[in-house]
Amino acid sequence: MAFLAPGLGFNSLILMKHEATAGTAAAGVAEHASELISAEVTPRLSTITDPSLSNTQRSSRFIGQGGRYFEWSVKVRVGYNGMLPWLRMMFPGYVGAALIAPNASTIGHTFKEVGTGSPAAGGQWTYTIDIGWGGVPALNQPMRLVGALVSGMRFSAQAGTGENAMLMCEISGVCKNVIPGLAALQLTTTPLGAALGVIYHQQLRTVGNFGDGTGVSADQISMRSFECNIVQPFDTQRFLFGQVNAEAPVPNGVMTVDFNMELEWTETSQMVSMLAGGGATIKYLFQNPTTIAGSTTAKPEFEITALSPTAAEYGTAIPGYGVVTQRLAHKCAYNPAAGSAVVIRVQSVEAAMPF
Repeated sequence: MAFLAPGLGFNSLILMKHEATAGTAAAGVAEHASELISAEVTPRLSTITDPSLSNTQRSSRFIGQGGRYFEWSVKVRVGYNGMLPWLRMMFPGYVGAALIAPNASTIGHTFKEVGTGSPAAGGQWTYTIDIGWGGVPALNQPMRLVGALVSGMRFSAQAGTGENAMLMCEISGVCKNVIPGLAALQLTTTPLGAALGVIYHQQLRTVGNFGDGTGVSADQISMRSFECNIVQPFDTQRFLFGQVNAEAPVPNGVMTVDFNMELEWTETSQMVSMLAGGGATIKYLFQNPTTIAGSTTAKPEFEITALSPTAAEYGTAIPGYGVVTQRLAHKCAYNPAAGSAVVIRVQSVEAAMPF
């Protein structure tokens, strides 16, 4: 029996291109390439069981194919570059603008929930995503996701060592169709930017750059870990006569933004604020210490801000002999001044996205 070479994760790569017409696969040269930590594609299959009875059988006389829809997920390491396409998929509102001299080589990319213009009503863009699925059958014959939409993002980091000391993003999504083994989008000659991960100790613990939603000063925040969950529900089961695949997913509920943090217990201020409802700004500003080439002062930055959080849960515990901790959870509402419940800003040398 011939040896069948299995797919191997290190042979995987993601190519992406936005769709001019939602649900119609993009072609040509990929707009973006993305590394990945892990990925999963799940066709949600179903069956239709015949309930008919007769005196000849106890099992079903017929089982037919039912409707199907598709879900997917990707985990990536958050970098000071390389995150733009994922954020663009999540957030309809985007502005990319060059900073003023002498930092003209630096672009500020801002992502918000409210968009204008294309696509219709400022909704989310759909993408064609080609994933080289372990190199089988080949990187140029990937797992293709058509009409892909991001339905959720979970940012998380933990102070310390290991991979979780880098900011991670778990991306969940839906799509209109999944097609294995098609010729891929064309790969550019330099598909990936420099590996420049966001590390926990690059958080600026300075006034105006660090907030946990309680209003205490930055030097009073002894944060051990955090996560930010952004969810946009979709109706994925729009089954129609004449097609086995569900029709393209559409939004089906309000976007939710939740923050969870673990801090060391150093005083009572955070508990007092949470019991009063919280409401102060949540802000994490990470800054790489290296000045951007071509600039005199600008550095790569990754920032998450929420201006209208409300305390949702609180707890504190004495775990034994060691450090006493506290847990903060916030739910965030839309902020009119910001134009979003959460705003994400990236400062890099990546060109402004053209759409």
